[in-house]
Amino acid sequence: MKNALKKLVNGYNHLEEKLLVFSLIVTVALIFMQVIMRYVFNNSFSWSEELARYIFIWQCWLGTSLAFRDGRHIKITIIEDALKSERAKAAFRMIGHITMLAFCVFVVIYGWEVCFQQMQLGRISAGTKIPMWIVYLSLPFSNLVVGIRIIGESVRDILIALGKKEPPKHDDSIAAV
Repeated sequence: MKNALKKLVNGYNHLEEKLLVFSLIVTVALIFMQVIMRYVFNNSFSWSEELARYIFIWQCWLGTSLAFRDGRHIKITIIEDALKSERAKAAFRMIGHITMLAFCVFVVIYGWEVCFQQMQLGRISAGTKIPMWIVYLSLPFSNLVVGIRIIGESVRDILIALGKKEPPKHDDSIAAV
């Protein structure tokens, strides 16, 4: 069971990284093509800027999951650093995890509502004719993934706080679990 879960997490991590790299390549190509068309051929595509913007929105929100996995989000650690015991530090981190998880749950719930409203209204983008719910789906989806990652970090920190697991020596992120 543990190996299957680890394979699933590693598979998702790999997919997320590849998707972000691919989307960056597509965005750069779209913008480059738009610049060439505008300044060389004095003509431009009506849809390329809009598509690049929507891809960028997905990149930003998916990137929050990647940043959480790698421990790259901004955090103030003055109190945590003052604590001597790793068990106390893990217990203290739980306050941040609970706060972040509450925010993620809020965004998932209300993000789904916004997506459903967009579906019901049948809104589509002006240039690309993409249904707007696909763009708005980036919020609940990414916050769901971040929430799952927070739960994983919380389980690890609970085990550390209870003295049932040693803290990772080289990395403080879920990637090290």
